[in-house]
Amino acid sequence: MLVAARTDACARTYFFVHFGNEVGRSITNNCDDTISSIDQVSPRPTDKAGIDMHIQSFSILVPDYEAGLDFFCGTLGFELVADIDQGRKRWVEVRAPGAQTSIIIARADGAEQIASIGAQGGGRVWLFLHSDNFAQDHARLTARGVVFEEEPRHEVYGTVAVFRDPFGNRWDLIQRA
Repeated sequence: MLVAARTDACARTYFFVHFGNEVGRSITNNCDDTISSIDQVSPRPTDKAGIDMHIQSFSILVPDYEAGLDFFCGTLGFELVADIDQGRKRWVEVRAPGAQTSIIIARADGAEQIASIGAQGGGRVWLFLHSDNFAQDHARLTARGVVFEEEPRHEVYGTVAVFRDPFGNRWDLIQRA
């Protein structure tokens, strides 16, 4: 999967998602906050060697490993992929069931990292949790204590609602149209 972003003259960011050679989407937004179109994007060829790269994993800073595991595995229902003690730190990897990309739960170490807990997205939504059944997953997460910042809304691209994890990161729960 390749994700690219651009910011328009109205300071809005749009994401272009490409899954291998499959078709992705682009979003066109008017400056009055209305979306005027979602366009199919032509497939992206792999590089000359035929290598299809993807994001394997990324890390999220947490105050401690157990809090991260409680949220990702307990609240969200992610699978624990690995929990390897490395002495002064652990390699803790979780993944949504059926997903290819995993999250490395990283315990913040030092003042700079501690200050970055919950701020890795700079206050913006930066994590997107896909759902095949928005209503069911929204109800399940709410029952497990997730507090949504808004009521679910229907956009041209799908149904979405924003929530924060216990560490302050903003997420979209989203079901594509």
